[in-house]
Amino acid sequence: MSASSARQRQRPTSSSGWRQQRPAFLQTRSVHHRGRSASAGHELTYHPGESNLRAADVVVINKVDTADLVNIALVRENTLQVNPTATIVEAASPIFVEDPAAIRGKHVLVVEDGPTLTHGGMAYGAGVVAAKRFGAAEIVDPRPYAVGSILNTYKKYPTTGQVLPAMGYGDQQMRELEETINATPCDMVIIATPIDLGRLLKIYRPYQRVNYELQVIGRPPWKRSCVSGFRLLSHSSIA
Repeated sequence: MSASSARQRQRPTSSSGWRQQRPAFLQTRSVHHRGRSASAGHELTYHPGESNLRAADVVVINKVDTADLVNIALVRENTLQVNPTATIVEAASPIFVEDPAAIRGKHVLVVEDGPTLTHGGMAYGAGVVAAKRFGAAEIVDPRPYAVGSILNTYKKYPTTGQVLPAMGYGDQQMRELEETINATPCDMVIIATPIDLGRLLKIYRPYQRVNYELQVIGRPPWKRSCVSGFRLLSHSSIA
C-alpha cells in the first residue's frame, strides 16, 4: 500500500524538534493481488499501510480486473470499518507491451520486480500476466540457472515462482542478475520492472518491457476540487 500527498501544511515544531507535516489531501492505494503469504486483510495488519488507510481522503482499490472478487469485497469492508468517510475508488492497471505479437508462441524468461516477489510475498507479477495474455508458449524456469545472490534469494524466499526477481542492490548483484538472465535458455525476456533493465544490463536476447497505468472504473463521487490532485497522485504512486 502506497501513499502520496498534495499541498502540505506545516504544524508547529514538536517537542522533539521535528517539524510535523499535515497533508491537505491524502490518497492511498490498496493492491490486493497477492500470493499465499500476503493477501487482502493485510491493509489492517501492516505498517505503514494501516496508517495510510486510516488517514486517507481517497482509497484506491486497484487491480479489480484481475483480483478475486472476495478479496475486493474484503478490502472495501475493511476500509469502511476503519475510515468510513474516505472516498473509495476502484481501478484497474491494464498492461501493455510494445509488440504483443512478438511474444506469441515464444519461450520466455519473465523478470519481475524483486521486492514484489520477496517481502511482497507474490509468486508472480505483471510479467507473468503479460506472458499469458499475449500468448507465450512457455515461461522458462530460471531457478536452475541462478547464480550467487540470486540463487540465495530463491532459497530465502521459496514462494517465488518460476520467474526471476530483479535483485540489484550493488554492482555484484547486478552482474549476477545479468549472468542469470543470459544463462537461461529462452527466445525472449519479458521485463516487468519499474526501470528499464536493458539500460543497465547487457541482455543478449530480444526483450520487451511491460508497462501499465491506472484506469479508474466508474465515476467516483468526489469533489471537483480534488480531481486534478488525485490524478497527479495516482500516476505518481503506481509502482
